[in-house]
Amino acid sequence: MKKIETAAIFHISSRSQGRRKRDERTKKIVLANGVLSEAEGRRERSSFIHHLSEQSGHLLSFILRKKCIPLLIGVVITGAAIFAYAGYEPVSLGELINSPAKYDREIVSFQAEVIGEPLFTESGTWFNVTSGSYHIGVFLEDERFLDKIEYWGSYAEDGDILRVKGIFYKNCPLHYQLGVHLIDLEISQRGQKRKHLVSPKKEIFAWLSLIICLTMALIYLIKRQWKKKSKI
Repeated sequence: MKKIETAAIFHISSRSQGRRKRDERTKKIVLANGVLSEAEGRRERSSFIHHLSEQSGHLLSFILRKKCIPLLIGVVITGAAIFAYAGYEPVSLGELINSPAKYDREIVSFQAEVIGEPLFTESGTWFNVTSGSYHIGVFLEDERFLDKIEYWGSYAEDGDILRVKGIFYKNCPLHYQLGVHLIDLEISQRGQKRKHLVSPKKEIFAWLSLIICLTMALIYLIKRQWKKKSKI
């Protein structure tokens, strides 16, 4: 009886040992596959980066060989402009003025028409912009930005539409008023001279008034001349 129990225990322990060995082999295979797949991923990434660098080098050599320097400069300028305005969602001027606490001391970007004339002070220059029924003053220290503006909104002309980027202040610590301190300025749309057309009715009225005035003046001169002759 004891021999049978001992044989059964030995059989069970040998089965458990065999199961453990199979588990260990399985783990080694899984780890090996993981290492191999990770190594393959690194090789693929390295191959892709190498291919990308080669293509970039070919493109650059093509640009230089074909003397496409203006194209390269244009690409660089475009990329710089995108980077400069990246991260700043444009807002409306009305939203800035209606929610000043929300944007106080934040960098904002908005579009508006430039109006009036620049106001030069010792600390810098102010100019006004408008959008709909909303107006705001923009302060700048570098007057070279003003060279970009060609049309200033007035009765005679529509002002340039500007894309303004600057720091919005609900109550500026320097000027104690609501305003924007300019960081950058771009022309979104050029203004133009206004054409003030006169309605046909007004033209007819003006011509009739002129004819009546000339007729009355002629009658007056004729009467005056007739009186002089009658006295003689």
